[in-house]
Amino acid sequence: MVKGHRWYFTTFIMTFGYYALTGTEHYHGVCNKLRGIVNAAEKLGYTSTLHSVIGSGILSFIKLAIAISRAKEEIVFVRGVPYCYLLISPAMLIARLRHRKVYLDVPTPLIVAFQEILTAKQGIAIKVLKCFLIAIIGPMAFWPVHVVIQYAPEGKYFQIGNRKKIRIISNGIDIDAIAMRSSAPFWPSNSIHFLGVANVSDWHGYDRIIKGMAHYRDTESNPIPLYFTVVGSGPAIDDLKKLCISLHLFDQVIFTGPLTGKRLVNEYCKAHLAVDAIGIHRKGLSVASTLKSREYCALGISFIASAQDYDFDGNETFRYRVSSTDNYHEIAMLFAEISALPFFLYKEQIREFAEKKLSWESKLQQLGIDRCVQ
Repeated sequence: MVKGHRWYFTTFIMTFGYYALTGTEHYHGVCNKLRGIVNAAEKLGYTSTLHSVIGSGILSFIKLAIAISRAKEEIVFVRGVPYCYLLISPAMLIARLRHRKVYLDVPTPLIVAFQEILTAKQGIAIKVLKCFLIAIIGPMAFWPVHVVIQYAPEGKYFQIGNRKKIRIISNGIDIDAIAMRSSAPFWPSNSIHFLGVANVSDWHGYDRIIKGMAHYRDTESNPIPLYFTVVGSGPAIDDLKKLCISLHLFDQVIFTGPLTGKRLVNEYCKAHLAVDAIGIHRKGLSVASTLKSREYCALGISFIASAQDYDFDGNETFRYRVSSTDNYHEIAMLFAEISALPFFLYKEQIREFAEKKLSWESKLQQLGIDRCVQ
């Protein structure tokens, strides 16, 4: 220290805001993701706030746009729906001109959003309007922001002027918010229990499990009893129930509806295997990083998946990958070989994998959001 001079240490506290549009239905996975990212920013030393706008109509879009344009945080994360970008893109430009670092979180590539809209159970006029709103702004939706966060490759049209700012990462989770399941079922067992937890849509592919169960029952000479519990509501539930009736499986496929708290924990503790989305190809995707697969890891449950996922190298003994097709015969083959699967893998080992590779802190650091030095 130089005589006559005094050294001062200044604490810099940066701020982080996540501005998100959330639906009015039971999107627990999405809400968990939003909270997980905000909590991760807190752990990295940022003062963080979640600004959530509930709804899916024009008034909700306007509220979100106003909130973004007035953002006070230095780092601004934004999540909307593809057909609202026409309104929120100018707001993101205003935020950038106000010297905010703007990140746009795009959960599904816009090229895939078209297919999702066209296959949704909505009127043709609504479908045309939504697709028009996405197409009219096109790649310009991304132009105002510094970084576009995506989880699968985007279509070439939407990459125009955006190639350098698109960052493809995998989803993360808030590990601390998910307790490892307290117990697991015994193995070997006289029956096998599968579990699927979702806001159930066609792309979850649960019909493949049900058809595979029927094929296994009809082709094996001494089949092990299989039970599949579906937790959640969603647009595909009614079709799955009809499928169970037609295949005479209604006593082996249980639909509980949405569950929370101890009732959900009990289902996790009963499951030998969980089921991730195995119909992801129906969205036009071959690469995906689903939130549910990460939650299963944090819980300590082995699971079935289909899509390529950058966080898994294919050598994991707790992730059983099936093809990204509608083929259910291979699901039946999996059931036939189930006695050879390593269910004995300790839940602690699966949890340890999640802690090392799947935290949101590591994902934010990949995006250049480093730990604050205070």
